[in-house]
Amino acid sequence: MGDPRNGVEETTLPLDPAGNGAGGQPPTGKLSPEAAAARVREVPAEPPPIRGRAPKARFESWVIAAVFAVIYGVVGYFVLTDGRIASFESLNRLNEAYMVWWNSPPKLAAITLNAAPLGAIAYLPLTLIKPVATSLVAVPVLTALAAGMLMALLNSVMRRCEMSIGLRLPLLVLFGLNPMFVFYAGNGEPVVLGMVVAAIGLLSLISWKITGETRHLVASGLAIGVAVLVDYGYALWAVGFTFAILFIVAGRKDPSERARSTLIVFLTPVVYALMVWILLNTVILGSPFGWLTAQSGVIQVNTTGVLQAVTASPMGSLSD
Repeated sequence: MGDPRNGVEETTLPLDPAGNGAGGQPPTGKLSPEAAAARVREVPAEPPPIRGRAPKARFESWVIAAVFAVIYGVVGYFVLTDGRIASFESLNRLNEAYMVWWNSPPKLAAITLNAAPLGAIAYLPLTLIKPVATSLVAVPVLTALAAGMLMALLNSVMRRCEMSIGLRLPLLVLFGLNPMFVFYAGNGEPVVLGMVVAAIGLLSLISWKITGETRHLVASGLAIGVAVLVDYGYALWAVGFTFAILFIVAGRKDPSERARSTLIVFLTPVVYALMVWILLNTVILGSPFGWLTAQSGVIQVNTTGVLQAVTASPMGSLSD
């Protein structure tokens, strides 16, 4: 037992064949502090405590999301009604979701597979209310809500990186009021939807780097897997995240087994999403990789299909 007065743990001395303790002295049953200090081995350091917690939505994030969502919704509505500017991509996705509920008979097959389907699926709750869909109010509402959520996520990312609110707010204003982003935040296209899911993946990756908790890595993989079903281009984000994870585990000097398991945890949801999508295209369309080259069909609304034959190159763009 330990001695509470001096903090030295009592240890029974080993006996020699003559019944004496170490050094030929009679056993006393206790060690002096000096002898104990000489015999005690070095104790491994305690593992570092987990720093930080899962990012939670704060009041500040709700305020940021609400303010920017209102701004984007108002701008998108007046661009659609007064400016008479509509995106055929968003109208195509809205039409697919509308036909799921209001076609005769209603068919889920109205959502086509020639483009990533989550852009149309996101419209399903809004098109369930027929006046909201037919008045096209659903177009700016969907992306305005998504863009407001994106701004809150960006604020969470910067807060996770320990940036002060005095620096976060100006950056949010500069990014959120960028005219190009405002346009996509109110035109109903699924661009902002993909950015929202990608931001969730980025926030989760940063949280895993800070805390070391595996659940954040799982969330990052799931987010990128979902983002791929919004826009196929986010498969390149998966590659970028993979390199980031490799750099992180190399900096931590993790053993090779842990590094491999970390990559597996992240890549499993991404690969699973791609495999499920390939399977669906194989069963329904008979072409497992047809989604890589399929046309969305939107371009034929304004043209006779001639523009599909037009090719572009970086050198040609520089000469324009």
